[in-house]
Amino acid sequence: MTLSDAPATDKCQCTRAKGDYEIEGELGTTVICPDCHLEEATFREPDNAEQADFISERDVYIAFKGSPSLIRIAEKHPSDQLIKKAVRKREKGQEAVRDLIRNYGISTVVATIRILLDDHVFTCTDGARRRFPDLFPEEQESQALD
Repeated sequence: MTLSDAPATDKCQCTRAKGDYEIEGELGTTVICPDCHLEEATFREPDNAEQADFISERDVYIAFKGSPSLIRIAEKHPSDQLIKKAVRKREKGQEAVRDLIRNYGISTVVATIRILLDDHVFTCTDGARRRFPDLFPEEQESQALD
């Protein structure tokens, strides 16, 4: 095969060859492949295309409830970079966090956490209870008895 016969491609084919569709980066952008150093797109795969475009604040709360990293920075009005660092730390041990990032992208997860932090949902049980009453069934039962 001569150089002129070789298929010309400037896009990474590594992820397709490996079957690894968990490309690091924001959806709809391109990043450089660490294997071949060519661009790779970070678009949703067809099986994810039917999912809702809006992330559930409830799912984010459940995934990050009790996160020591997030609680530690919550009262400091953290930058998106600090929130992202806490997300990456939690991602290592939590499948739910990996799913959120894979389905919605890290910037959406960070933005949702920012909203929940601004409303003190992670630091105040009352704030979480008001926002997600279905996650606190013992409170609903005691109110029903009154």
